[in-house]
Amino acid sequence: MRTLSADVGGTFTDLVLIDAEAGAVHLDKVPSTPGRADAVLSGIRRLSDQAGIAPGEIDIFVHGFTVGTNAFLTRNGAKVAMAVTEGMRDVLEIGDQMRPHLYRLSQSKPPPVVPRSRIIQVDERRDAFGNVVTELSQDEAKRVAAELATLEPEAVAVCLGFSFLDASHEVLLENEIARALPGVPIYLSSRVNPQIEEYPRANTTAIAAYVGPVVDRYVSTLDQALAGDGVAAPLRLMRSDGGVATPQSARDNPAAMLLSGPAGGVIAGAAMAQELGVPDLVTFDMGGTSADFSVIAASEPRMVTERHIDGQPLRLPTLDIETISAGGGSIAHVDLGGGLRVGPQSAGAEPGPACYGQGGTDATVTDAAVVLGILHPGEFLGGEIPLDAGLARDAVRKNVAEPLGLSLEAAALGIVRVASAGMIQAIRKLSVERGLDIRDFALLAFGGAGPIYAPFMARDLDMAEVLVPLNPGVYAAQGLLMSDIRHTTQTAFQRRFVKVEEAELTERLTTLRNELDQALGRDGIA
Repeated sequence: MRTLSADVGGTFTDLVLIDAEAGAVHLDKVPSTPGRADAVLSGIRRLSDQAGIAPGEIDIFVHGFTVGTNAFLTRNGAKVAMAVTEGMRDVLEIGDQMRPHLYRLSQSKPPPVVPRSRIIQVDERRDAFGNVVTELSQDEAKRVAAELATLEPEAVAVCLGFSFLDASHEVLLENEIARALPGVPIYLSSRVNPQIEEYPRANTTAIAAYVGPVVDRYVSTLDQALAGDGVAAPLRLMRSDGGVATPQSARDNPAAMLLSGPAGGVIAGAAMAQELGVPDLVTFDMGGTSADFSVIAASEPRMVTERHIDGQPLRLPTLDIETISAGGGSIAHVDLGGGLRVGPQSAGAEPGPACYGQGGTDATVTDAAVVLGILHPGEFLGGEIPLDAGLARDAVRKNVAEPLGLSLEAAALGIVRVASAGMIQAIRKLSVERGLDIRDFALLAFGGAGPIYAPFMARDLDMAEVLVPLNPGVYAAQGLLMSDIRHTTQTAFQRRFVKVEEAELTERLTTLRNELDQALGRDGIA
């Protein structure tokens, strides 16, 4: 059995090939190619050469990626049209009463992924018990489908009132939309998030439609490219909840892939917690673009059923991961008030930090580490990417030291300390603010940059110890190979307690179990 994993980050793509037949593990790290699969293919060729096998001899390929997340955060998703119950056209605009800054008199919320002008109202209604108040007629469904078609959407989201109790109106509308817009993906709230509360359900469905075509294009392109390179292994994709999915499952609910990238490291961290007998630890994955944190308590990763991404609710089970813009490529600058800031802008893979010698002139966290002698210019990525210490010093001097009137070393140390302060706050948010005593926790540091900055953070937080895996730079990619195929489902069960009957509840649970059995069956799993 030969299993391969690839974890695509903003700066580097990490790959791990486990060759059980030869009893060998092969590792590689290549510069990422944002939005394209070139880096993955290049890494597979290199690892295959290392292992002395043909790409066609790989049996399973597990992939973690940030394509959906990046499309959502940069607002480069699909052109979506949405259908809602009459009177609910403003549901995404109004949202809820959650505000980013509670006491600020003037503030704005992030814009919804589907503007009001692209939302069509449907003449239908159910009450809070699922009973029909206004029946959805065939003619009305055809009218809505025709109006949606005039908007020329790349994806359609449908969220009708109380459809989680009875999805028949959404299914009828789906059938008409499919006739009017053949080949356009349709996402129903009764499948994506069949739960009470209109705004979170509508927004989760809208996000699924917004990132769906982007994820689908990437997966389809990758599938074709892998086949062209002779890779016949089944492709598995990392989910936000720590499981992996087939490409078809990812297409069915692409919102479940939004935190695909950081999940592998958490799964690997949970395995290490059990293996070393360290039940309480914080995973710290710092790469070139971002830093991801998660808490493992009593050897179990923490899960949440709802989270906010860029100020908007996403209501799906995910690992409890906190992500901030702090990576080796995070750009340091002096703001208008004379304060030192690090991030959120990143030099990324292109052009990268100044010391990469690819045209970058901004001072980054990596440049500061080179100035301080923490990173050896000749040993970066095993010497494959030599760093230019002179360019690093010039960038830190020009962008930070001279504007602040500091020595070169003091400016570089300031960059490291400011970056660490932001990451320390992320750890506090996951632990101290949730009632956990961080002093009892170990800090598991990995990623290309994690072990460099972990001692600064552990010292300031008075944490128990720092753990560093043998190959920290590709540790998240190793975690991808520790994950199981996973499906989740849910249903609304609305009854008075005194009227809950065991037989009815058993029937509902049996139906859910059968749905999951069928999903696994489609994946080829008994």
